[in-house]
Amino acid sequence: MLKECEFIPPSNKEKEKSSNRTAIRFRWASLQIEYLCNQQRIKLAEDVEAELGRLPSTLQESYANIHGTIRTQAKHSRSLAKRTLAWLVCCQRPLPSSDLIYAVSLGMRRKVGSHELLDVCRNLVILDQEQDVFRLAHTSVREYLESTPDCCLSKSHSVVAGCCLDLLCRGVVWPSSPDGQSALHQYAVLFWPGHVSLGETGQDGLDKLLSAKLSSFISHREESSPYLQWLEACEYCWLTAPWPLQTKLRSVINSKSTLVFLGSVFGIMAILEYLMACKTNFFHETNQVGDSPLQAAALNNHFGVVQKLLDWYPMYLATNCDLNSAAQNKGAKATEILTRLLQSAEPEAVTNATLKCAALNLTNGEKLLEILLEWRSSQHFPQGEMLDGRLSIQPIDKDTFRAAASNGEQGYAIIKALWRSNGHRTVTTGMIIAAAMTEGHDRALLKHLWVEANGSQLVTGQRIVEAAVSNPRGGRKTLQVIWDTIGNIVVSKRAIISATSNATDGLETIRFIWDKTGGYPLDEDVLNATVRNFVHGEKILQFYISKDSYLHFSDQLCRDAASNGSKAIMETILGHKQAISVDSDIFLAAAANRHYGSEMIEFLWHRSGGFTVNEELLLNAVRNRENGKEVVEMLRNLNSGPLPSSIITSQVFRAAAANEFSSYALVSRLLEDAGKYDTATICPSVIEAAATAGQERTLALFQQRFPDAVMENMNLIVRFCNAAKAGSEFETQQLLAAGVNPDLPNIHGATPLWQAAARGHVAIVRALLDTGRVDVHSQTETGRTSLFIASQHGWSAVVALLLEAGANPCTRDRYGETAILVARETNQETVLALLEDAVRLRTEEKVVLPQVTEVEEANQGGCQ
Repeated sequence: MLKECEFIPPSNKEKEKSSNRTAIRFRWASLQIEYLCNQQRIKLAEDVEAELGRLPSTLQESYANIHGTIRTQAKHSRSLAKRTLAWLVCCQRPLPSSDLIYAVSLGMRRKVGSHELLDVCRNLVILDQEQDVFRLAHTSVREYLESTPDCCLSKSHSVVAGCCLDLLCRGVVWPSSPDGQSALHQYAVLFWPGHVSLGETGQDGLDKLLSAKLSSFISHREESSPYLQWLEACEYCWLTAPWPLQTKLRSVINSKSTLVFLGSVFGIMAILEYLMACKTNFFHETNQVGDSPLQAAALNNHFGVVQKLLDWYPMYLATNCDLNSAAQNKGAKATEILTRLLQSAEPEAVTNATLKCAALNLTNGEKLLEILLEWRSSQHFPQGEMLDGRLSIQPIDKDTFRAAASNGEQGYAIIKALWRSNGHRTVTTGMIIAAAMTEGHDRALLKHLWVEANGSQLVTGQRIVEAAVSNPRGGRKTLQVIWDTIGNIVVSKRAIISATSNATDGLETIRFIWDKTGGYPLDEDVLNATVRNFVHGEKILQFYISKDSYLHFSDQLCRDAASNGSKAIMETILGHKQAISVDSDIFLAAAANRHYGSEMIEFLWHRSGGFTVNEELLLNAVRNRENGKEVVEMLRNLNSGPLPSSIITSQVFRAAAANEFSSYALVSRLLEDAGKYDTATICPSVIEAAATAGQERTLALFQQRFPDAVMENMNLIVRFCNAAKAGSEFETQQLLAAGVNPDLPNIHGATPLWQAAARGHVAIVRALLDTGRVDVHSQTETGRTSLFIASQHGWSAVVALLLEAGANPCTRDRYGETAILVARETNQETVLALLEDAVRLRTEEKVVLPQVTEVEEANQGGCQ
């Protein structure tokens, strides 16, 4: 009998490793025994032996028999098993066993026990006691379930989406947890849109039950509705989601028309159809990220949504911004989406910016670029101004080639396609530098380009080194290639600082440099770069301490570590033999830490024995874009209750209202802690701070507290700022005609012109300059002009417009840098050429261009 149970029929499993064979044999045998034991007619050992001859011959047949047994159970047991298997097939993160039991028990009279759940699932599910989570018994169980009609991925996602919506509609948070949110509730908040979207995929829309639940969830707009409660909960926990989901949720919750972008970002057609049925005109809406619904759908790989939107608005002509979003799409539908948009595009829609977006696409870049180049050739005439209505092709700029060289996955293939289109092969300095500092298969690409350039010294060895050491996924190996090619190189201080700042490959790279050079001085600049490396700074710091145990950490270095480093870095510094006291300046720096602010504040609180939460500390916290909300919550927890109303001043409210990531959540919390509405605190400057930051939802919090005329003007301002960010030319022109001030800066000094220039919106920059009412020389609080930020990002068309309007390429920021220097540092070749030409024309100012030397100092200036 044992021999029979151990027999495995011939199958593809022979290709598995021996260890996998053993595991599958054991599992198959146990399933055979389980199958026998589940047959009530088998009473005697002889009966078992007789039945063995009729056992399933494959693992899949065994699973099918067990699954058939599950389907023949009573109604409630069958439903419980179906929900459990659905959750385990498509759950995006493991849930504690008690949370999963609660989720699958929804609608039942009582909560089932773990033994009951395991029993109804018939050994397809196990309980991992150590991790306290339920799991499928084997990966092959998942493969089988996904192949069945009842538990396929789309059906499973529908089941889980329905459970999540039930949880959110009930408003139940169970079981209780210290922060008031269970893992299950947080899961439902973060992941329900994705489950609904995937439940819609592969079917003819949503099933009726899920469609009814979704309709009920989104249709109620009162203040206490489940949808608005979800939106508020999402404000507090979206940063805990995986990074791709964070990006999607941010583009939803930071917009006024959240429902529109919920449908377009996640590809939930049912939501958009609901809005169309309500006769909502949402096509030209934009979110705070700057995307329209069409752009959001194109970027997030939702071909069905793109197709439906264009069908709904057949007269729409796809813009450069639409094509840029499609060119960035890394999904499986990228080519279909781009092709569909090109069917509705204007002839001049494919610009160098679009080609650059495709050239940077690590997944689909080669295919998308071929489509764009072929379409552009069909729409344009190779030479001359015009022929039969076709425009002449604009030459591909250097920045597009540089972008291709920075594509470590497909760069060389993309470069060859660009060469074919241009009709000649050229390797530029920017391409060599980009290849040296890119991620992926960078060393092979670097060698290819070096061969194409015939080994010529396009760039000095020093500049290649500085590029290589900043390579996040291969700095040391790339440096080794360069070292072997060029020979011994003098490593500049700037290169050492870049290597120390490398958040991925820094430690290996500095070890390589240290060994090759015999060591280098560990001065304040090098140590400062180390503590700012919040990922590997602690390991690099330990390496430096091992080389020099008498390292001195200055007070400024401690503040830099608190502001930019991690808890581990701070522990290393405070644990050094040098006596360092934790003063108020370090607390202030910690509150501004963008990555670890809340963790750093908690660590310093316990390290120092506590501190007073004052206005200055709170102000630094609410200014913190990425971590401000968490820092404020930590301060409240450490303060054992609400923050004192005396420190919640108008200045604090202004900074909170202008917070790009967490404005609504911060202002809501401050209003709650302030206790009452004070006109001296919530003054017009607070409202203006929210408006000029584009915070529509925050502005709505004050809607009933100011005269209608004031709020109407502020609503125009917030729309104008968001239109400038989004590149919406139509709305920008409308608001300009309505008399909006086109040059109103936010609290950081960034004007609508600056915002548009930072995002490369050529049409908006041109429209603002044409008003004659904007200051092209205005600077942010860091001293950076619109020309500076456009140069940094490589927006050559914007740079040309700003220079034509009189922008000064020699204006220095607070750190002494100029637009020319930042264009050189970021390897923006086309922009650099424009700036250098502009400086040469300013002969009356006697401007001298900075020269790049073999060993360029880190603090080299721009124009003299």
